[in-house]
Amino acid sequence: MCARPSEHRVELESSGRGETGTDSSLEALTLKIIRMARFPEPLVNFRIDINGQLRRVDLYWPEYDLVVEVNGWGHRRARARAMDAQLRRDLTARGIRVLTVTEDQVRNDPTSVVTLLEPMFAGLLLGRTESEVWRLSRPMRE
Repeated sequence: MCARPSEHRVELESSGRGETGTDSSLEALTLKIIRMARFPEPLVNFRIDINGQLRRVDLYWPEYDLVVEVNGWGHRRARARAMDAQLRRDLTARGIRVLTVTEDQVRNDPTSVVTLLEPMFAGLLLGRTESEVWRLSRPMRE
C-alpha cells in the first residue's frame, strides 16, 4: 500500500514519562522490537484530535495512517475494553488503521509483532541479516 500524507491533526505532546517517551516498560519493549526490525520510527504517546477531543495513542505513524496500541493487563477490564473499542472505531472512521499487540506477544513472541507490522511497511525490510532475525525470535526482557 502506498503511503499518503495524513490529514489528521496531531498534537505533538509526549507524556514524557519514560526515557523513550513511553508510558510503560511494555511500550518501551514494543518500541525496541520496532527499532530492531528497522521499521520507521513512530510518534510515541501522541494525542490525536477526534471530534474536538484529544485522544492518546501508543504508537502512531501519520505517514502510514497507522496506530499500534500496546495492551497490557489493564486492558482486560470491561471499561478499558469499551474505551479501546470506541477509540478503534473513531480512528478507523478517519481512515487510520489500528493494530493491537498484547503483552504476551511483546514479551514472549516478538516475531509475531514483526509479522503483524511487516505488511504495513512492505519494501522497507530488505537486507535484514540472519542475526537480526534470530534476535527478534527470542523472548524480550526489560
